[in-house]
Amino acid sequence: MNKINVKKLFLILFLGIAVLLISTPKSDATNKINKITMDVYVDNNGTAKITETWDTSLTEGTEGYKPYGNLGKCNISNFSVTDSTGITYTTLSKWKTKDSFENKAYKCGINKTNSGVELCWGISQYGNRTYTLKYEISNFVNQYKDSQGIYFSLIPKEMTQTPQSVIITIRSDKKFNKENSQIWAFGYPKGDIQFVNGNIVMDSKGSLPSSNYMVALVKIDNGTFNATNKVNKTFDQIYSEAQKGVSSVNTKIFTVLYIICGLIASIGVGFLIYGCIGTVKKRKQIKYSNLNFKKGSLKLPKTEDIPYNRDIPFEGNLLKAFWINYYYNIGKYSNTCKSLLLGAFLLKWLKEGRATICKTNKGIFNVKNNEYAIDLSKMEPTENKLENELVSILLEACGDNEILEPNEFANWCYHNFEYVNRWFRKVLSNITAELEKDGLITTTCSERKIEKIVNVGIRNLAIELYGLKRYLLDYSLIHQREAKEVALWEDYLVYAQLLGIANEVQKQFKQLYPNFNEISNINIDYSTTIATNFFYEGLKSARSGENNSKYNSSSSSSSGGYSSGSGGSSFSGGGSSSSGHSSGGGFR
Repeated sequence: MNKINVKKLFLILFLGIAVLLISTPKSDATNKINKITMDVYVDNNGTAKITETWDTSLTEGTEGYKPYGNLGKCNISNFSVTDSTGITYTTLSKWKTKDSFENKAYKCGINKTNSGVELCWGISQYGNRTYTLKYEISNFVNQYKDSQGIYFSLIPKEMTQTPQSVIITIRSDKKFNKENSQIWAFGYPKGDIQFVNGNIVMDSKGSLPSSNYMVALVKIDNGTFNATNKVNKTFDQIYSEAQKGVSSVNTKIFTVLYIICGLIASIGVGFLIYGCIGTVKKRKQIKYSNLNFKKGSLKLPKTEDIPYNRDIPFEGNLLKAFWINYYYNIGKYSNTCKSLLLGAFLLKWLKEGRATICKTNKGIFNVKNNEYAIDLSKMEPTENKLENELVSILLEACGDNEILEPNEFANWCYHNFEYVNRWFRKVLSNITAELEKDGLITTTCSERKIEKIVNVGIRNLAIELYGLKRYLLDYSLIHQREAKEVALWEDYLVYAQLLGIANEVQKQFKQLYPNFNEISNINIDYSTTIATNFFYEGLKSARSGENNSKYNSSSSSSSGGYSSGSGGSSFSGGGSSSSGHSSGGGFR
C-alpha cells in the first residue's frame, strides 16, 4: 500500500467518524428519566394494582404524565403519588394541564383526553427526583373463548424523554410459569420478557427510543383468575392481531430460512423417492386399514325391535362396553363417550369406597360453580392394568395431596393431552385384541392389505348394551324391581353414566328410593353431575391443548413463531391493538 492510499484511508475513516459524531443525537441536557420500574400485582379478580417508580433528573416544566389509551372496559382508579421526600400528593378531582408550576405542586390527578386518560402530577421541585405512582386497572385480565390472557401496553411510545431503563414485573398469588402461561412482548426489540421465580419480568435492556414501547401478551390457563371481562375472540385471533405491524425484518429472516429449508427438504425428498422407486417396483406395498364392519355387523335393528336387557353386560367390563359404545354410538359420539367412560369409573370408585367427593383445598363445596374435589388417597391397584394406568394419570394430575380439583385436572389435560390420548388408544387396541382372541374379529392378510374384519357376533354385544339402555330409560320396568335388589342400582348408575343417560336414570331413582343416598356411597344429588362435567371439561381442555399444539407447529415459520411463548426477546413493532396503547408521557 503506498502513501497516497494510506492518506486516503485515514481521510475516509476521519470523515466517517465525523459523520457519526454529527448524526448522533445530542444528550438531553434538561429533563431526564433515568429509570422506570413497575410492579404489577394481579389480584384474583383480574384487577392490576400497580406501583410505578420514576427516577428522574429535572430542570424545567411543570408536570409529569403517563398516558393510557384504548382502555375499552378497563378503568383506572385510586391514583396517588408520593415523592422521595415522603410527601403524599393531594389528589384533585379535575386536573388542569395549563395550570402554573405552583398550582400543580404536590398535587396529582387524572386528565381525561379524547383517546383515554393521563395520570398527571406536579414536578413540585427541580433536581434529582423520585416519584412513586400507585393506581389500579380493572379488567386487566381478559376472558377469551378458549383461555384467559393479558394484552396491555404498559409503557407508551413517543415519550418526551427517553427512559434509560425500564423493568416491569407482573405477579400474582397464582405463580406464572411455562406450565400455565405463555408470554410474548412487543415494541422494544433490544429487551426481553422472561419467567422469573413465578413472575413475568419485562426488561428494556437499556434505553427506549421514542419509537419503542412495551406491550405484554400473556396467555393464561382458564380458571386461573375470576375474569369478568369477556372478549368474544380466541387467543389465536388476539395473537394474530398483536402480530400486525411486527417488523418485516423478522419476516424476511424467517422467510429466507423457510425457503432454504424447503429447498433442502425438496432435494432430500427427491433423492428419497428416487432411491425408493426401485424397491417399490420390486415388492408390493402392504396397506393397513381400520376395522372393517362387514355383512351387517355395524347396522343395528330399529330401537323398538331391540329387546330389553336387565343384566349388567360383559360381566361388568366397562372397557369392553366403552369399545362397543365408541364404534356403535349407542350412548354418545366418540369424543363425548370418552369422558363418559371416565365418569363411569368415578362412580364405580365411589361405589367401592375407593374415592370420595369432598371440599376444595379452600374448604368450598359448590357443584354449580365447579368448586369441589375428588379425594383419590384411598385408591389401591386392581387386577385391571388399564384401570390402574388411569388412576396413575389422575394422581399425577392432582399432585402430592392426591386430591383432584376440576381446574387442576383441566390444566393438566391441556398440557399433557398426549398421555390422555395414548390411554384411550391403548384401551381400544387392547379390547380389539381381546375380541380377536374371542373370535369376534378376524384378521385377514393379502399381498396389499392387512384387514381386521368385525364379525356379526359383535353386533349381538351391541344389541345387548343397547337393550340395557332401553331398560334403564323405561320407568315402568324399573319400578317393578324389588327393594332387595337396590344394590344393583349402583351398577345401573355406572352404566347409565357410560351411556350418557345418568341424569334421566337418577331422577327415576329419586322417586323409587328417596333414601338411596343413605344406603349408597353414590350421592345421586350431585355425583352423576360431577362425573359428567368433571371429565367432559378435562377432555375438552385436552383437545384444546392438542389443537393449540398443531397450530404452533403449523405457524412456527411465521414472524416470531406462536410456538415460542416461553419467553425471550421482544418483537420489533406489533401490539398496537393492545389495551392501554398510547403515545406521549414524560415531563412537560
